[in-house]
This record gives sequence, C-alpha cells and structure tokens, in this order.
Amino acid sequence: MGSWLVKLLSLLPYVVSGIEQIHGDAKSGVEKKQLAMEALGLASGVATAADPSQKAAIAAATDLVSNAIDGVKNVYNAAVVKKAPSVPAVSQAVTSAPKPDPLSSSSF
Repeated sequence: MGSWLVKLLSLLPYVVSGIEQIHGDAKSGVEKKQLAMEALGLASGVATAADPSQKAAIAAATDLVSNAIDGVKNVYNAAVVKKAPSVPAVSQAVTSAPKPDPLSSSSF
C-alpha cells in the first residue's frame, strides 16, 4: 500500500498545476479545488470497488491526499502570486512633472 500512496502523492503538484493551467482565471479557486476533490473521489471510489477489503486504508489515504491537495495549492498560490507592478516614487514624480514646451525660445 505504501508504494502506491507515495506515487499518488508525487502526482499532486502536477494535478494542481494542470487544473490551474487548464482553467486559469476562468474558474475560481474554490471551483478548481472542487475539481481536484471530485477527481480524488472518483479515484477513491474506483479503488474501493477494486479492493473492498482496503476500504479503511483507502479512506485514510483519501483524507491524506485531500490535505496534501490543500498544501500543494497553498504552495502553488504562494509561488505564483500575481502582484500589480509597483512604480517607484521617483518614477511617478518624473512622469507627473510637466513636459517642456519644445517650441519655447529657451536654450542650453
């Protein structure tokens, strides 16, 4: 059981990233989390149907993977935080300063 659980956990970053790449800003974070949980529920149901004697282990693994999805989602969100570009105060002062009149008679 341990080896397949490790394999499953190693796929989580790819699942979360894939859902993010497919849906991007078209779906909310809650909707994307729901998609991941539905996939997990489907996998859990298939595993339980395939080996009903492992129902308790599959339920425990499902809980573990659910928590891991939350963790991977948090890391992903922290790594790709979309920040508005900041403009330094000096640049703002320069861009808001009045432009010289090119037709004026002053010279260097």
